Amino acid sequence: MNKRNIKNILLILMIIIYLIVYRTQIYINLSNYKESITSSFMILFSFLSINLLGFQKNGNSKLKKTIINGNIIIILLFYILLLIMGLCSSFITNTIKSYDSIIYVVVTILSIEIFRYVIIKANIDKKYIIYISTIVIILFEYICCDNTSMIKIISENILISYLVYNIGIIPGIIYRVFMNIIVRIIPVTPNISDFVST
Repeated sequence: MNKRNIKNILLILMIIIYLIVYRTQIYINLSNYKESITSSFMILFSFLSINLLGFQKNGNSKLKKTIINGNIIIILLFYILLLIMGLCSSFITNTIKSYDSIIYVVVTILSIEIFRYVIIKANIDKKYIIYISTIVIILFEYICCDNTSMIKIISENILISYLVYNIGIIPGIIYRVFMNIIVRIIPVTPNISDFVST
């Protein structure tokens, strides 16, 4: 077993151990601090993954710029469709959390994307590591990020892992900012199910 495989296993085991500790201890005994603990863990974890596997820079190809622009256009079309659906059905008031909570969510999501990028680019020749890391990220988001729809988490993470594998970190971060962060901040959202949104 080479050094890179050992580093991959170590990083994946660290997330799995954190998930076990989160469910058995943090979620039960430290529920008021769970977001801050999770975001702190993810900051440290993303820096550790960069130190172990390195941070590879992407080239600026014309194809990547085209795909990033297409990504932004598709997200804007999604928001327009959401608005039309809201006008056709109804809107509900979005429960906006405190500023601290929003900061924790932003930090956690960006740290997840840094880790995803680092582990995928370090293992571009080992697709099974990419599959395993994507599954672990799905579990992490389902358990630690107060998400209710497993279908939505699975579809989003498969899409983002695909974008990172083929293009780089920027499309995934753009997607996350518009689809996971801004959605939490806007005061009203269309009254549609997670299934329709997915």
